This record gives sequence, C-alpha cells and structure tokens, in this order.
Amino acid sequence: MSAISDQKYVQMADEYEEVAIRRRARVSVPNPKEYNFPQVTNVVVTSKYTPWNFVFLNLWDQFQEVSNIYFFCVGILEIIPEITTTGGVPDVYIPLSFILFVSGVRAAFDDYAKHKEDHRVASRMIEVYNPGLAEKKRHLRVRRDSLTGEKVEATEGFVYKRSGDLEVGDVVRVRVGETFPADVVMLCSSHNQGHCFVETASLDGETNLKIKEAPAGLLAL
Repeated sequence: MSAISDQKYVQMADEYEEVAIRRRARVSVPNPKEYNFPQVTNVVVTSKYTPWNFVFLNLWDQFQEVSNIYFFCVGILEIIPEITTTGGVPDVYIPLSFILFVSGVRAAFDDYAKHKEDHRVASRMIEVYNPGLAEKKRHLRVRRDSLTGEKVEATEGFVYKRSGDLEVGDVVRVRVGETFPADVVMLCSSHNQGHCFVETASLDGETNLKIKEAPAGLLAL
C-alpha cells in the first residue's frame, strides 16, 4: 500500500513539474519560439455579421420570429393549386419580402456601427514598456492625438502599440481617465502606497470608485 502511494506521489510530482515548465511567461519581450506560446488576440468583437455571412445569418435570425415563419408557410400553401385562393401566386411574399428587406437594412447599419467601434477600440494606442524597442525604433514612441492632432511622446522606455496587438505579458501604462485596454494585473501606481481608484460602471453599473492595490512586494521596485 505504501509503495503504491509513493509511486502515485512521484507521478503527481512529475506532472506538476511538467505543468510548471509549460507555464513560463514573458514580460515585454517577444515570446521565445521554443516555448510555443499560443497567440491570443486582444481584439474585442461586438459585431455579429461579416460581409460573407450577413445574408444567410440575418435571414436565419429573422426566421426565428414566429410571424415570419407563419407568413412563409402561408405563401407555400398559396402555391398549391388544390387549396390556393390567389391563383397559385404567393401574394403574401410581397409584404414579407419588404419586411425582411427593411429589417435586414436596419441590422446592417447597426452592425456596421459596431464594426467601426470595434476598429476604433482596437486602434487605440497604448504605452507598452519595451526599452530595447524604444531605443531602436524611436518613431514608435510618438503618436498623434486623435482630437488635437498634436504629437504625443511616450514615457522613456515605453513605445506605443495598438490595443488590438497587445499580448500576454505586455507591461502597459494606463493614465488617469483612460480605459483599461485588457485584463491587467496592477504592478504599481503613481501613489506612494501603490493603490489606484477604478471605476467599473461599464461592467456592473456602479459609479463608486473601487480601490485596487499593487502587490506589496513590488512597492520597493
């Protein structure tokens, strides 16, 4: 019994060691090829359709409505010679087609607006800590303000990177009033005690500020 337990213990230890090796991470440097990290995009997609699936997916959505299914079936019955009252012409398809067309146009405009908003969010320039790249490619340290058009220079050691291009391990700098570009772990703040105040109204509707604190071990850095 003891031998079996020892064997299981050794096997579990080997599995944990293998997991520990696989869970290597990087911080503001390119992912080493030998680690073979999966590339996860930071682009948030709120739109529903694409130019390739719009017609099919939108029709599928519209025919989830019982009324549309009903009139579609009525049109089929109007084609059958034995029971038709319209001479075999599905008259009901004329108003049904008009309703489907108008609803489709409205859905297309709404989804196009979502595509534009997704692109705007993914194109926001975020400060990412990468002193090596900042030294080699100094043009990445400058961006233009979307409102004034003036040039804005990043903090020393930081470069600008599109929000949609952020990767796991990037160290980002978020300024007062800015939106977090991704799920982040707080490392430090401008306050001496390493805390900040975060508003989560877009997530839970609460407007009161919540206190977030950096790990105590990082305050001395």
